[in-house]
Amino acid sequence: MPLLFFRLLSAGSLAQYVKVLPEVVSYTGQTVALPCQFAGRGQIQVTQVSWIFETTTGVRTSIAIFNPAYGVNYPKSPMAGRVGFTTEPPQLENPTIQITDIKKTDEGKYICEYASYPSGNEQGITRLTIQGSLPPRVKVPSEVMSYTGQTVTLSCLFPNRGQTQLTQVSWIFETITGAQTNIAVFNPLYGVAYPKSPVKGR
Repeated sequence: MPLLFFRLLSAGSLAQYVKVLPEVVSYTGQTVALPCQFAGRGQIQVTQVSWIFETTTGVRTSIAIFNPAYGVNYPKSPMAGRVGFTTEPPQLENPTIQITDIKKTDEGKYICEYASYPSGNEQGITRLTIQGSLPPRVKVPSEVMSYTGQTVTLSCLFPNRGQTQLTQVSWIFETITGAQTNIAVFNPLYGVAYPKSPVKGR
C-alpha cells in the first residue's frame, strides 16, 4: 500500500483539532488507509464522525459513519463493501478507514468530519491520487532485436531483493502460439538447471 507524505496536516481554521494526511498516493487494486485524528476531545464534545468522499467533479457521498450511541453505518456509495474502519469498534479519536481493491474512480477528496458541540462541524481533507497499476517488481527490457546466427543477451533485474526472500528464478520461453517451456532455472539450494527445450545447449 504505497503512501506519500506521512506528515499530519491541519485543515483550515480547525487544524488544531482534526489532523489528516494532506495527500495519499495509491495504485489500482491495492488497499489504502486514510488516517484521521481528533486532538481536541477534552475541550470539545464530539458526537459523531463521518467520512465523506468528494469526486473530482465535486459530488459528495457519505461512505462511513460512526456514532457511539448508534454504532457504525456504511451508506450506499461507490466504496460500499470495500470501505471499513480499521478498528472494531471504531474510536472517535482515531477513526481511520481503509479501502480495498482501489479503483481509478476512487480518486478524489476524503473528508473526515466531526459533529461537535459547541463549535459545530470540524473536518480534515485528504486528497487520494490513483497512479494506475502497480509497477512491475521485475525489470526486463520490453523488446530485444537480434539477427539469425547472432548471440543475444536477455537481462533481468530484481531491485527489491532486500525486502523479499527469493527462492528460485526461472526463464520461460513462450512461442508465438502461446506454448511455454522452462529454459533455465536457478535455485540457491540446488543450483542451475537447463530443462529440455528448443534452445537447450545454446
